[in-house]
Amino acid sequence: NKDNIFLPLHVYFYFSNISCHIIAYRRKESIQMSKSQIDTSFNTPINSPTQLEDQLWDEIFKVISHKMPSQLIPLLNEAFQKQYPLDTPIEFLSTEYITRERRKSKKKYPSIYTDIVIRVNHTDIYHLECQMRHSKVMIMRMLEYDFSVALQYGIGTTSSDEISLHFPKSCVLYPVKNKRIPEFLTCIITFPDGYTYRYQVPTVKVPSYSLSEVAGKHLTILLPFLLLRFRPRLKSSANPLTKEELTEYVKQIIVILHNELSQGNLTENQCRQYIELINMSADQIFSHNDDLVQEVHAMTRPLIELSDDKIERLTLQLKKKDYQLQKRDSVIKSLTAELAKYKQVFGDFEENQPS
Repeated sequence: NKDNIFLPLHVYFYFSNISCHIIAYRRKESIQMSKSQIDTSFNTPINSPTQLEDQLWDEIFKVISHKMPSQLIPLLNEAFQKQYPLDTPIEFLSTEYITRERRKSKKKYPSIYTDIVIRVNHTDIYHLECQMRHSKVMIMRMLEYDFSVALQYGIGTTSSDEISLHFPKSCVLYPVKNKRIPEFLTCIITFPDGYTYRYQVPTVKVPSYSLSEVAGKHLTILLPFLLLRFRPRLKSSANPLTKEELTEYVKQIIVILHNELSQGNLTENQCRQYIELINMSADQIFSHNDDLVQEVHAMTRPLIELSDDKIERLTLQLKKKDYQLQKRDSVIKSLTAELAKYKQVFGDFEENQPS
């Protein structure tokens, strides 16, 4: 049963060792795989531009989930073929887990962190991840996460007083197009008694959804990620993105938001939050093309702006400018200090030269 995985006692103890070996497996797999296949989470320096950008999309997904929990319902219905009503209760569960291997570790951060873990309708537990890049070892990460979630929330007993372990229903959201992403991430697990289980995690590939599908399935949660499909065309000479095409696309996004609002699926405040996230996406995607950024902002700006909204918008703009000025001042200060060192070195050098 893929919805509720029931494990007897001896399987539970077998699984208790899995988490201890996953880290070693991932390290070994990273060495054996070709450089193009290695997961960036293993070979990308911390705070690198790539990792920081990945974190932005991850945070957008988390912000929508926590600010507008009901927006997760259509995504669950799509990924798991469910029919939850939009007002189905959602409870957020812990996303931090400490495994036995990590308890023994002397590392500063012994925990593993998942993106979203929720309990829906008081009974069903789901685990959702947002992943920008795909690798073969992603399924091992999911297995580690899901086992930790199961130990925390899925332990029960049967009528014969055996221990049962219920895994969460999990899926991975991929915002960027990648032909190598399968419909299901798969790991074949062979237990000591010879029983084999195909552990599968469905994937949600955002670029595969058209705007009409997003609207029809109420997948509004995907809207801030949709502009990512234009990124490959920003440097294309054969098929460059035009301002007119972007304008038309953003118009359709706004129509979707207005329809969701009129149907009662969104509040006015939630619409504004989506607009803000879409603008944030545009700032990142079109960071080297200010004309496209301004086009998106112009399209999403309301025709009638109340005074308090205008104050809020101008305050945000002022904070952004202040940050840019602080960053510039910091660079100038650093360069000035470096210049002073050079002057001191060359000054001493000149003084020591024979006349």
